[in-house]
Amino acid sequence: MITYKKDGFEVVRGIYNTQELQTIRTGLGTEALDNHCIWTKEHAASSYNIYHLATQPAIIEKLKYLLGSDIILWGVMYLHRKPGQVHPWHTDMESSRPEGGFATVWIGLEGTNQASALKLVPGSHQFNQTVQETIQKNGSTRKTTTDENIEAWASTLAGTDTQITQPDITDGDAIFFDGRTWHGSSNTNVNATRRALIFQYAIPGALIKIPDFSNLTWPFVYSKF
Repeated sequence: MITYKKDGFEVVRGIYNTQELQTIRTGLGTEALDNHCIWTKEHAASSYNIYHLATQPAIIEKLKYLLGSDIILWGVMYLHRKPGQVHPWHTDMESSRPEGGFATVWIGLEGTNQASALKLVPGSHQFNQTVQETIQKNGSTRKTTTDENIEAWASTLAGTDTQITQPDITDGDAIFFDGRTWHGSSNTNVNATRRALIFQYAIPGALIKIPDFSNLTWPFVYSKF
């Protein structure tokens, strides 16, 4: 059985129902989310609709169990992945500190199935090493690293055979994962674009730095903000 504490992630079914999904899709289709003041993850501070979606009771109650009752919503992204589009393996730079204290909620909105869902490495939140650092140490690159590479490196770090997990989920389901967890995605659907929301949370006192997104490799570089 997959659990958040042991594996670094957990699936929660039906965060949004069919009617809610339709309303969300319509709203996100008409709301301008490209305009931002400082960086691309500030939508919860600039859009009440986004803030409302990120603070649904089903999400908050689960987060209270994972992080405690005092929770900070610090990041939001609305993602589109076209058929065949790959998001390379990575650890989110903002939440990668070894001490933890971060949780991310990924919710599929459209085109969500096992062929397009996030891929995660069980237990990687306990490796004390990001994917980017591991890639650098093994002389590979963000674009050339394969799933087979990831499983081999993860098995070495874990001291046991470790395989990638890609949950079988559908629209409205959520993956809650530790901010240190290794993850990536590849939309292998033939025709369907996959759309998803990412909400990122932290405990009080967790240091959150804005990354320099022009540098996606190890060591991480952060902006002056």
